Amino acid sequence: AVVSTQSTGEGLKSGNEALKELNAIMSLDDVEKILGDTEDAVAYQREIDDMLTGTSLVTFDEGELEEELEGLLGVEGLPDVPSDVLLPEAPDHELEGERKERERKEEERKEARTMVAA
Repeated sequence: AVVSTQSTGEGLKSGNEALKELNAIMSLDDVEKILGDTEDAVAYQREIDDMLTGTSLVTFDEGELEEELEGLLGVEGLPDVPSDVLLPEAPDHELEGERKERERKEEERKEARTMVAA
């Protein structure tokens, strides 16, 4: 306990001496100037970050952009699709090529498992 108290006292003494040296080197005005410069640098960095992340970019109305694009392309809108056109039905079963590919991959997996087990 005595050693701990002694080392604490020595630490406080050396810390006090370091503060005295620092106070001799830097005035309060110097510290305020450094803090002001740091705040300016942080604000500048935030502006750069905002530009890079796009938070400060101008936002556009999507509708206006689509109208401008249509004007540039000369398109008035999507073409009308006749309601009487019959479209083909999508298959509801596995296609032959897909089935063969699935079976081939399953066979490769079985062979790989057999090789690992051996």
